[in-house]
Amino acid sequence: MSADAASRLFIYIGITIFIGRFLSGLLCNIRCVNPFYVFMFGLILDGSSSVFLSQAKNYSHLIAFAFFYGLADGLVIGTFNITILYCVEPSKRASAFGLSALFHGTTTATGPPLAGTVLLLIRWLMLYLKHPQQCTSESVSQFANDQLANVQSRFTNI
Repeated sequence: MSADAASRLFIYIGITIFIGRFLSGLLCNIRCVNPFYVFMFGLILDGSSSVFLSQAKNYSHLIAFAFFYGLADGLVIGTFNITILYCVEPSKRASAFGLSALFHGTTTATGPPLAGTVLLLIRWLMLYLKHPQQCTSESVSQFANDQLANVQSRFTNI
């Protein structure tokens, strides 16, 4: 994939985030729509699009992911503050916003490296359970290098 094609994906995500925020504002202004349901729908769509990203085989699949991920992210971002306001009493809203920003930033920064480490440990454990006599420090480092090469080849083939 070219750099121009990859940068267009970010443009698609940005446009659909704007659309998602706009839609969440419109939906939350309707009296019969509960903002919690809009928030939960956005989270479900966000998670689903992330799961289906692993099945992407060509550029059109990545465009579909960018569309649904951006829309979901806009829905979540647009309704997150409303959800915080409904969950706490008025005197504690400032603290709630600060704590939510702290936890959101921490999980955003530490989530991907931890998930990758856990996945690598699970794969290594599965390898060890299949062939315990062959698991030496050299074979573990070779396994880690093979996994890294596998990930890199998946992204260069798209």
